[in-house]
Amino acid sequence: MAAGGPRMSSLPVRSLSSQHIGGPSSIRSPSVRRMRQLLELTQGAGVGGVPGSVMAALAGHQSPAPTPSTTLPRAHRQIDINPAEYTKYKLDKPVVDAVGMSGMLWIHLLAGRGLRAMSETSQIQQPLIRDLYCVLECDRIHKARTVVRSGDLQFDWDESFELDLVCNKQLDVLVYSWDPQHRHKLCYRGALSLTTLLRQSPIHQLALKVEPRGTIYLRLRHTDPFQLFRRRGLPSLRGNVPALFGADLETVVTRESKGAPGCAPVPIILRRCVEEVERRGLDIIGLYRLCGSATKKRLLREAFERNSRAVELTPEHVPDINVITGVLKDYLRELPEPLFTKCLFQMTVDALGVCLPDDPEGNAKLMLSILDCLPRANRATLVFLLDHLSLVVSASERNKMSAQALATALGPPLMLHSASVGANEEIDHAQPIAVLKYLLQIWPQPGSGPGAPTSGNKIVDWFNYRTDWLTLQLRVNYSS
Repeated sequence: MAAGGPRMSSLPVRSLSSQHIGGPSSIRSPSVRRMRQLLELTQGAGVGGVPGSVMAALAGHQSPAPTPSTTLPRAHRQIDINPAEYTKYKLDKPVVDAVGMSGMLWIHLLAGRGLRAMSETSQIQQPLIRDLYCVLECDRIHKARTVVRSGDLQFDWDESFELDLVCNKQLDVLVYSWDPQHRHKLCYRGALSLTTLLRQSPIHQLALKVEPRGTIYLRLRHTDPFQLFRRRGLPSLRGNVPALFGADLETVVTRESKGAPGCAPVPIILRRCVEEVERRGLDIIGLYRLCGSATKKRLLREAFERNSRAVELTPEHVPDINVITGVLKDYLRELPEPLFTKCLFQMTVDALGVCLPDDPEGNAKLMLSILDCLPRANRATLVFLLDHLSLVVSASERNKMSAQALATALGPPLMLHSASVGANEEIDHAQPIAVLKYLLQIWPQPGSGPGAPTSGNKIVDWFNYRTDWLTLQLRVNYSS
């Protein structure tokens, strides 16, 4: 990695995600930028005039289909890049570090420069107008994708994402050409060593060299697990509006129950997000693993803060379901106390450690009896989420999210708390992942119960009956 005169000291941590790179007119008109963000959030599900039906078909395809968005004229997206402000970077060898990085990685993909295409007929390099989008992968697992942008040599994506890291070592930036009539074609590839970069500094501004030619300009900011899971909470009021993110769970459900007496104590934001995911997201590949635009997620968070009941979550208003799942994970991560309280979480870890291979019924009974000791709002919300997540796992053949994959995405925000870790200890992501994976494996589908059809195997039927009976008791408590 060659030094290119980085000026990292001039980039304050708090302002990185809100900095805007653009011409003087955009700097003088913040309201115009705000309006443009709102318009992008509410764009229809077409790309460059492509019908929504085509985009829907691509969304369920194995190829990394781009996030739906209207391609804007290039003149409106020109970003002024000063190469002297970016450190030149190229990874020559694959990362082989034994230990990866965890936490959250904020990444701002600004632009691509010098992405010259080769004419397939003449074999002569010449500018060609193409539609390109970027895919971000952590250790070869898809994490995010940008909208499609059109251009010849210069492409301005100007999108930011917040990637969950769990022992990840390498970040790949892949640039694909997009055409509704043909397969997605990988055009450029670049890679970053997360372990090397983030141990040097949590903040970077890089000019990433990609193969076979060209440069991707991007910014990185890493939040370590101790900061990410501090669970500090927020003030009770923001401008006379009751807080939602960072507010105590019992406080939120008590406040919301005044407008709807008799409802189960589950926050409206979780109800709304889960309902929309189950309505149109169960077949989306990488559900809860992929993340949407950080800017659009922030706008949706603000809408929930204003009025959770009135937020529009339809495809016309929020085309990307990954924005909705990102808001749900943010809410769980920012609770002042995890949904699995500190004491109860340790009990589930201990219970998992004493599970007997020849007593699956006893193991399940022990684990579910621990969950029944959770506070009222925590228990009701957990049952609601486990019902939903078991439905997601049941569609794993389509969405490719197994119990292991889903537990990796949601176990840490559901259970981790920095305060439960000693000063010289590292946060263990494996424990919450193992606990949630086990719960998803024993949790029956919503609507199942003791009267469900039998399998013909008396031992299996008895185990299913007991597990269903125990979870039924939890659901009764959840509704009471």
